[in-house]
Amino acid sequence: MTSAISASSDNARAKLQRIANGEGFFVQTGQQAGLFAGPLYTVYKIITAIRLAHSLEKQLGVPIAPLFWIAGDDHDFAEVNHAYVLTRENALQRLQLPDEGGAPASMKRRLLGRQVSSVIAELQALLPETEFASELIDILNRAYTPNNSVADAFGMLIAFLFDRFDLLITSSADPHLKQMAAPLIQYELEHAEAHEDAVNGQTQKLVSRGYHEQVPVRSDAANVSYEDENGRDRLMRWGSDWELSRSKQRFSSDEIGQLLAHQPQRFSANVLLRPIIASAVFPTLAYVGGPAEISYFAQIGCLFAAHGVPMPLVVPRAAVEVVEYKVQKVLKKFGLTPQDVHVPFDQLATQIVRRDVPHDITNAIEQLSHQLDVGYTKLIAGAVEIDPTLEGPLESARNASHKKLHDADRKIVRHLKKRNAIELEQLQRASTNLFPLGEPQERVLSLVTYYARYGGDFLDAVANEIVFDFAEQRTEWSGVACG
Repeated sequence: MTSAISASSDNARAKLQRIANGEGFFVQTGQQAGLFAGPLYTVYKIITAIRLAHSLEKQLGVPIAPLFWIAGDDHDFAEVNHAYVLTRENALQRLQLPDEGGAPASMKRRLLGRQVSSVIAELQALLPETEFASELIDILNRAYTPNNSVADAFGMLIAFLFDRFDLLITSSADPHLKQMAAPLIQYELEHAEAHEDAVNGQTQKLVSRGYHEQVPVRSDAANVSYEDENGRDRLMRWGSDWELSRSKQRFSSDEIGQLLAHQPQRFSANVLLRPIIASAVFPTLAYVGGPAEISYFAQIGCLFAAHGVPMPLVVPRAAVEVVEYKVQKVLKKFGLTPQDVHVPFDQLATQIVRRDVPHDITNAIEQLSHQLDVGYTKLIAGAVEIDPTLEGPLESARNASHKKLHDADRKIVRHLKKRNAIELEQLQRASTNLFPLGEPQERVLSLVTYYARYGGDFLDAVANEIVFDFAEQRTEWSGVACG
């Protein structure tokens, strides 16, 4: 087990050895190998696992360590090839590695390529000139080299960032882990049809009770993929044999068994099977997941049971919003809360400038709108007695009049926005900081933005906000029921 896990510190290494000796457990979490540590929620998942492990260790009195699982087998390059950062002026900038084509290789096999140095240089030009930024760029230049893989570079960065927290790290693509997982992969393939039925049945129960299908259950598809020089491809049942979903290459069951026995690194689990393998090969007490992960854990209770693996306690990751001092000042100036900014900026700007519309204008527009309704109602009522066909044209005339009034109102607001352009620009920067691309900050921004500004203190500050108190809690957990 220890050969498949790397330790970010000496303390982590010592605790790993004790857990390997049967004295303790892991709190696991995992994520794809996003560029430059990926979106902030990746960091928040790790810190939640760290804090949960610390609290459980105090409560239970046995070694419990946080273990971060890198999804090194994932092959969707478009999901991990970019990062969003805030510039020195609080503008949002997207950094992206170019897709140089080729087979859909896993992130453990996919190399960063020669353009990665240019992307790091672009990042450096955007970040403030601080000692933290210099430290960050140095580690990025050491980790993100052209001949390093996407997953390995990501792992090096995570180890650097979290050495102070005694984090343990593994990868789904680690060869030792592949060897340990081979019997589970074999069992999964041997019982693929029955497991598909079980997961599909559980999924339909969830749907019937008003929940959505987080992970679609594909007919005749195993929860296992195979990777060779043509890339990573899902195994599909073909009678008693197997066929690759994309390339259509076929294998007999015996051929698959031989490949699994001698080349287990070619096989990987999908999102439904991966939690079972993670809990089977490592003694896992709890798993920290995001909203989507928690949803698909509800689908796979039967899969845990089928493999005879206890299902861990599933704990939601912490949701964090960073409000910097300069952003707080802008919000205070406009009398806003961070939640008020969670709307499209044009809508927010309109709300703000409407405060400056003179009451006489507001009252006049309201009165004109009311008068149009009253007047046209009387006009239409009288006209239809003369000729019912007049109702349609007069309704159109009323709508056109309201539109002209609405256009006049918008023109007034537009001019006020121009007059307040400087102040609205400040608000837009604050909005970009808190609600970039119309999404929660943690789903868009990369950690590098805040690490360059505050260094490791940023991680400490987030950790200090995440508190688990089990003193008065008593929880019984038996997993998700099947049947």
